[in-house]
Amino acid sequence: MLSALGQAGTGFVLVALSAAMYWRNRFATIRAVLVFLGILLMGGGVATIAARFIGFLMGLLGATVGHWLGVGTEAVVGAIVVILAFVVFHDWAPKNSAKKSTYWMSAVLAVIIVAGLTPFGVLNNLPANLTNGNYSTVSYHGG
Repeated sequence: MLSALGQAGTGFVLVALSAAMYWRNRFATIRAVLVFLGILLMGGGVATIAARFIGFLMGLLGATVGHWLGVGTEAVVGAIVVILAFVVFHDWAPKNSAKKSTYWMSAVLAVIIVAGLTPFGVLNNLPANLTNGNYSTVSYHGG
């Protein structure tokens, strides 16, 4: 069924399901994972406006804090991404419990990754790798 929706459709379904879970305040960890994966699957078309806004804020914050600390903007943006990833993955861990803020941090981290705003090439390639894995799985099992 999900393969008939296509990649962006599947991502939209995941984001919609996670929003329903958020609205009903149920399954905190699952909804945070679903919004992250859904945004990665939907890709840049949906996240463009949010990516521009977040990119502007990260550039402004990076330049300001970087000037104060004497480091480059990339270092500040890298620190923001690493801290977001740490908190998100920590809250996703089985022994921990996600909170409402984890949902929003997961969404912001996914938008940053989709927009390619991270200074880490491995993270910037994550949506393309997820797409290739999604299509190869669908074509292998669907064929």
